[in-house]
Amino acid sequence: MVEKTEIEIGEALEIVLKEGNDDCITRSDIFITSKQWRSYHGYDLTKECLNKSLKRLGVDYLDCYLVHWPGCAYNTMARSKEKMSSSDDGAFVYAKEGHEINNIVHLRSETWRAMEDAVLEALNQIELHPYNPQTELVDYCKKEGIIVQAYGSLGGQDSGKKTWRELGGKLTEREEILTIAERHGKTPVQILLKWASMQGHGVIPKSTNVKHLQENLEALKCDWQLDEDDLNIISKLDRSHDMKELTRLCWVRDPLKMLDFD
Repeated sequence: MVEKTEIEIGEALEIVLKEGNDDCITRSDIFITSKQWRSYHGYDLTKECLNKSLKRLGVDYLDCYLVHWPGCAYNTMARSKEKMSSSDDGAFVYAKEGHEINNIVHLRSETWRAMEDAVLEALNQIELHPYNPQTELVDYCKKEGIIVQAYGSLGGQDSGKKTWRELGGKLTEREEILTIAERHGKTPVQILLKWASMQGHGVIPKSTNVKHLQENLEALKCDWQLDEDDLNIISKLDRSHDMKELTRLCWVRDPLKMLDFD
């Protein structure tokens, strides 16, 4: 729902899943993810949001349903608990095999897990790249068996902000990344995506450009890897200790800091 592509994806699914298709693709061959928007927090609104997504996609279940933004227009842990427990309602399917909660930082995740009958998260989708590797949160997710999915893998979107100059420029333009890319015969984008995938993170780069889509897929092929020297060089780009209160480059103004989850 959040990315506003469900109608188009639904139309594509209708073609792909049409009976008699040459590739014999069935619904079980496809993993479909959607997100709940922040204005749909709460039991009934969660159901409403999910059902709207199912209708637009033309399917009867999702494989993964993410809470796009745990912060809402009001602050109430009771409403958060209600939203989480709604996944157990047999009247609708919250997610086929797992219950995924994304964009929950360590402390807030612990708060949710401490609630009675809480649905434990299976996937955490967070901004993650060499400038901001989120080591503490990643370690926590690994310990709890939570899959980490990285967005902003190329360094975030605020390329025009002062923050870039403070951190040393765009990641795709860093001398270290350019040198590694030249050595492997790859692009800077492919180096950054490969770095994330070699950490065990899922990556979700966004593009509508066919050339860029092919470039992204090439980055994930198994016929090439970064070596230990490459990984060590990239690890030294970590600037999280310089970011002070700024924890995300995608959103310089972090709305979650305005909310009290305790």
